[in-house]
Amino acid sequence: MNPDLVPAIASPNTLRSIDDDLLPKVPAVVVVDRREILCEALGKLNRPSPHEQIDDLGHGNFLCTLMLELPPHKSCTQVSTKRFSGFSTLSAADSVNKASDDALTYLESNGLITINDFNSSAKRKLLCAKTFADLFEDKINVLQSNSERYKVLCEDVHAQIYDACAGASDCLSVRLNSTRSQIPDANRFAITYVGPVPPETALQKTGAMLASASGQLHDVLLAISKGT
Repeated sequence: MNPDLVPAIASPNTLRSIDDDLLPKVPAVVVVDRREILCEALGKLNRPSPHEQIDDLGHGNFLCTLMLELPPHKSCTQVSTKRFSGFSTLSAADSVNKASDDALTYLESNGLITINDFNSSAKRKLLCAKTFADLFEDKINVLQSNSERYKVLCEDVHAQIYDACAGASDCLSVRLNSTRSQIPDANRFAITYVGPVPPETALQKTGAMLASASGQLHDVLLAISKGT
């Protein structure tokens, strides 16, 4: 047999390498020192590096406290000192990172810094979406408040119309469908004109108009109730 035609047998190491290439890869974890970023951020703000204190609480627990001098911002209009803490059961360095991360979050949320990292684009989109959501929520709250105010006003006018008709229902040619104390909703003030059509006297015209106004207010109150 021609030795050139003999198939080559792959070594175990070669097979293992091929298998490794076919396996799904686990993303490499890139750890960024948050304290280093914090110090750089404070430098941009012309503030000194944070005062750091690490307490060993025993049993592998660590507490890091950072004291930061901050310039005026929306949460405080004067130069101030603020404390940030980080607790870890792993290491002292991890507690420092957690405290630094807490401080960076505060600086970003108060508009003091913007961290231009890999997630900057996503953060901007998230901030934009959150801003619109907050504005929409404020608008909804205003509409609900106005709706409740208009409801109270309509109920008051409706009640006054009912009281006016209750004392002169015969003269106004109207029928009160229910008493004010029986039904605790808009229907309790339902008024129906029962006189001739068209009304013949001034009082009958007044009764017809009051009944019509009562019906319109009744519809408005029902619409407000369904909307809220």
